[in-house]
Amino acid sequence: MSEILEASDGKMKIEEFREKALEKGISEEKFETILKKLLETGELYSPEPGTVKLT
Repeated sequence: MSEILEASDGKMKIEEFREKALEKGISEEKFETILKKLLETGELYSPEPGTVKLT
């Protein structure tokens, strides 16, 4: 999923990120699980509400 963010300079609205992940065949449930894990491990952070960015 990080390649989705890399294609947008590493920063994206969560809803847009979700839509692009679903287009690539990632289920909603799997997206939520991966997003939570990336935020917990520090690979992503939320610079503002509703937005994620690669660290």
